[in-house]
Amino acid sequence: MNITPLGEIDTGDARYLQQPENDVRLQMDDIVFNNTNSVRWVGKTSVWTDGPAAFSNHITRIRLPKAINPEFVAKQLQLLCLIGYFSAHCRKHVNQASISLTFLKHQVPIRIPQVGIQDLLLHELASMEQRRRTIVASLEESTAARHTLQSAVLEEAFEPGDADTSALSDLVEQPLHYGIVQTGEDTAAGVPTVRAGDLSHGPPDPTQLKRVTPAIERKYVKTRLTGGEVLLSIRGTVGYVAVAGEDLKGANVSREVCVIRPGSATDPRYLALYLSSPGGQQDLQSRVRGVAQQGISLRELATIRVPVRAEQEQRELVAHLEGQLKRLGDLALHISDALDRAEAMHRVLLENVFCGLLETTDADSRDDPESASELIARAREEAAQAPRPLPKPKKMKETKQPLEGSEDVSNLVATLELVGEAMTPAALLDGSDLPNDDVERFYRAIVDAIGGRRISEAQPDSTTVLLQLVSR
Repeated sequence: MNITPLGEIDTGDARYLQQPENDVRLQMDDIVFNNTNSVRWVGKTSVWTDGPAAFSNHITRIRLPKAINPEFVAKQLQLLCLIGYFSAHCRKHVNQASISLTFLKHQVPIRIPQVGIQDLLLHELASMEQRRRTIVASLEESTAARHTLQSAVLEEAFEPGDADTSALSDLVEQPLHYGIVQTGEDTAAGVPTVRAGDLSHGPPDPTQLKRVTPAIERKYVKTRLTGGEVLLSIRGTVGYVAVAGEDLKGANVSREVCVIRPGSATDPRYLALYLSSPGGQQDLQSRVRGVAQQGISLRELATIRVPVRAEQEQRELVAHLEGQLKRLGDLALHISDALDRAEAMHRVLLENVFCGLLETTDADSRDDPESASELIARAREEAAQAPRPLPKPKKMKETKQPLEGSEDVSNLVATLELVGEAMTPAALLDGSDLPNDDVERFYRAIVDAIGGRRISEAQPDSTTVLLQLVSR
């Protein structure tokens, strides 16, 4: 796990051994290839740039002659990982996958031009990658600025001393309760249950919640939701806040979450906004206890002081704050989307270098006449072996508008525009923002895109399916 998805090495959580079992060591400029990982990330590759180090059996060490730049080979291996080549050729075990040493040595396609050309292409790649990193850094600064602005908006709304306060226990119509202590196994026919992490981005999506068996849930009727409750994480990560929507009616919560039912004089949205404010968060954190499992007791939580305002004033403040926070939330979505695309550009840059620029080296290749673009094309075709046949799109009446409003369709179209060439279904799924484990959703989007005349399907041979943009 010390090799990142971007092909870098992060030794922040490296382990240190008294005496390794053998004398095999890494040295500077060795390539480290992740031979065992999940199917998605087997094959991550980087170059070791530090002094002697041990390494686990999840890593294959590759040591090259001086005439070959290790960075040049490592980047090609990392590209093969990103386009799914190793995912297609790995051996699948229980909960993990592996690439054998024999396969790595004898079957993986690698292109080696002359040393000067290696250095030239790496220099060009480094220049493009630096520009990408600059964009990412700018977007991350924007994210930090948005968080600061959001805190400032809430801090101004709940300035200390600008209103009378009351203990939280005096503002609720029922005592505070936490939920199910032991939720057990996830059950398809069970009751959706909100856990602390489900509150990290606001109101949770009921379809994404763990489901607890009814036999366990019925013992916790006091925390069964009806909608309108304030949900607060009180164990593990303390301070996530959300208001339960109508779509959570009938759901329950785990012991990590406290259910707060405000009385009629307190708007639950107002209470949630205060608890999310810098003052509310500071008050919560000051009451957290524990080392291995941090949390806040219900008794401590009940004593938190909340600013008291008239009902009309609460509603006006909520409307004002929700308008501002929505604009900041929309900005966050745009920044997140831009960050995802900037991260995806890493693979695009590698493809541009090894598929395009390397074609100029054909005349200089002494041993392998196959061009780099052919190598990568072959690798991508092999990565999509036996592609799943696409369902035939339903016939649409001429009067029906193309399905251009679908976010999933727009996502796939944007990915094809970014790459600039036809892609196999496996490569398109990998490069898009759609969940990799939701294949049915991906193929529904493909059918919609074909039916909406946004994407067309081609089959250059009996085993390959390619998807491309419909020219307009």
